[in-house]
Amino acid sequence: ELCNRLGLDTISTGSTLAWAIEASQSGALPLSMTGDARLDWGEAGTVCRLIQDIAYRRNELGELLSGGSASASQQLGAGSQAYAINVKGLDMAMHHPRVFPGLGVAYTFLPHGASHMEGGFLQRKGGEPLEKWMEKVVESIRMGTLMNQGVFCFFTMPGLPMNFLSELFRSLTSETLAAADLRASADRDYLLRYLFNLRNGHQPDRDILPERILRQMQEADPRWIEDWPWVRQVFYQQKGFDAEGYPTRETLQAAGLEELVSEAP
Repeated sequence: ELCNRLGLDTISTGSTLAWAIEASQSGALPLSMTGDARLDWGEAGTVCRLIQDIAYRRNELGELLSGGSASASQQLGAGSQAYAINVKGLDMAMHHPRVFPGLGVAYTFLPHGASHMEGGFLQRKGGEPLEKWMEKVVESIRMGTLMNQGVFCFFTMPGLPMNFLSELFRSLTSETLAAADLRASADRDYLLRYLFNLRNGHQPDRDILPERILRQMQEADPRWIEDWPWVRQVFYQQKGFDAEGYPTRETLQAAGLEELVSEAP
């Protein structure tokens, strides 16, 4: 409620406060910034005060936390990066890849980072080949992209067939769009955002899941110890990228983005 009143994102604020508590308890966050006392879990009064400090960027700690956990950990250093659970600077929600490993893929490769609003809520059955499972994950990301395009409710859409989504778009736009058209639109949407990142210096080496999260995934399902190193290669192949994570000329041309071929190294 306090975050909403102050215009703060609840996910990023909660994750940043969790970072601050762990950094404080480890000694990375100096006592001079926390009122000579270690931050601790369950201190509601302290949390409410810190939320206001962040919103108004008051005092040294509020200013540090106002940029989120990624920025704060980079500024503080001292090993505090291990507590900053984010991808590409976007703090991760509480939807954990150890339960839905498809989220681990989505968090890693979405252009804007660890978003839980663009597919990935998939588990992997016993004996399911990695490549086949990844096809489902990539399709779920497409579906998430299309739901965002149509501003559809996420609570009602998961699992719907693509032809039903085609009918929804037809009812909204009077345009007849086949499933292939919708997939092409989602892929073009993804490519545009991905190329925007490349233009601004964000290279594929930022497609990394936090080590702590990956370790928890592997503890929950040991298959990921062997399979996760292959996820990057399989994802890039299925998206039409080269082995280094750059869209190929053919992929951009197929998406009608010939004028942006020069954006991909």
